[in-house]
Amino acid sequence: MNRRSTSSNTIFYIFLAATIMLVSLLGATAYSLGAQLFGSWNASKTSEALAESPHRDLPIPTETPTIFIDHAPAETATEFPEPTSTLTPATPCQRPEHVLVIVLDGMRPDAIWRTSKAPYILDLARHQGAYTWYAQTVNPSKTLPAHTSLLTGYDVPIHGVTGNDVSKDEGAYLKTKSLFHFAKEHNWFTALVAGKKKLSFLGQPGVVDVQQVYKEADNFTVAEYTIQVIGMKGFGFMLINFSFTDAMGHAEGWMSDPYLEAVAQADQAVRYVLSVLNDHLETTLIVITADHGGLGYTHSLNRPEDETIPWIITGPCVKEGFELPSEPRVRIFDTAPTILWALGWEIPPDSSGRVIREAFEEIGFSEVGTP
Repeated sequence: MNRRSTSSNTIFYIFLAATIMLVSLLGATAYSLGAQLFGSWNASKTSEALAESPHRDLPIPTETPTIFIDHAPAETATEFPEPTSTLTPATPCQRPEHVLVIVLDGMRPDAIWRTSKAPYILDLARHQGAYTWYAQTVNPSKTLPAHTSLLTGYDVPIHGVTGNDVSKDEGAYLKTKSLFHFAKEHNWFTALVAGKKKLSFLGQPGVVDVQQVYKEADNFTVAEYTIQVIGMKGFGFMLINFSFTDAMGHAEGWMSDPYLEAVAQADQAVRYVLSVLNDHLETTLIVITADHGGLGYTHSLNRPEDETIPWIITGPCVKEGFELPSEPRVRIFDTAPTILWALGWEIPPDSSGRVIREAFEEIGFSEVGTP
């Protein structure tokens, strides 16, 4: 009985396993046939969709798509053409409409940059103009020879003014053509305001419209009269001489405390005068310099302290905050040809001076001046 039962169970399990295998085989065959039929149908529908698509003419990629990374090697980076500049060319500068020359009589350059007594002039030089602390005056380093060289562009051997005594002669005036002459030839209003009587020598009759030369005057007196002239008459070309620094140098010694206080007064006077120019500052060429320096109680021994002077220029087309090269040095007789060049006026061919072209921007002026 038990053997028959066991045999029956074995047959049953064999039959069950065979049935399961048959069902699995039939299912796999049906799935494969269905996939083929569905794939054929899907391909047909995809072809129809592509035929109706507006992008049907796009080529089918035949290469592996490029993978972009944010740090591609330099040799595989795409090279793009250089951009074409669309910047508007710089407009040439307009020529100055006014010229103001300020002479700080007896001012040593180290009294400006080494001390704290002239902050306005120092800031003007270092931020608004071109400048040098190593310019040179003439030999002899005296007031009239230096002023004459500044105004004419000639060295002492050419203009012949070798000392200050010539001013004592009654009716003695500078005969050499100066910036005052050039200004009058162009119908400019001219003015001379000075704190030294001897500087009346510079005011040739017929070429200086307003002349106020004091026997002795502090810097504020000179500044106040200058402002009156500017307010009532305006100016084309003006020369101002602040003489109090020189007076204190002779009386108390160069670089003494009273001398340095005179330096501070000159700084305030310059600021006072320039403050009234207002909008005219942009059209005014300004030169600030000295006729000589000094050491001890004098300045005519041709020492470096006597002959080294500051030279600052600011105005149309002048570089801002530009320290001029120490070589070649600026000479006081370079002032006249530089001003004439900036104005576009003719420079005398035999001038001793040169144009300090490096003080100006490369773009130049709207009209070409005499080189």
